Amino acid sequence: FLPDLVVSDALIGNLQIASSVFTPNGDGLNDAVAIRFVVFKMTATQPRVRIFDLAGQQIVELQQPQGGNERLYTWSGEDGKGGLVPPGTYLCHIDLGAEAGDHTALRSVAVAY
Repeated sequence: FLPDLVVSDALIGNLQIASSVFTPNGDGLNDAVAIRFVVFKMTATQPRVRIFDLAGQQIVELQQPQGGNERLYTWSGEDGKGGLVPPGTYLCHIDLGAEAGDHTALRSVAVAY
């Protein structure tokens, strides 16, 4: 039981992006980014985790199997058509789709070659 959770509007917790700079060049080192978070106060939700460029264009929507409150998504630097994105800064947008509470998060991710 977490007393602070009862009075908080936060629905996304323990958000970790590792590593915030990654190199999807196929060398087996740092080829993907892991996006991990916990969903609080919601049981039947499928978060939308999307990657956008800085112009606001959606690059890809990440998929993750159902299950549990802890969520893990990975992005290998590919766009929705399977091609590698150019180097640069991208935005990871998480949306739980709730009608109340703090249900979104936005973090930057950098791709380098």
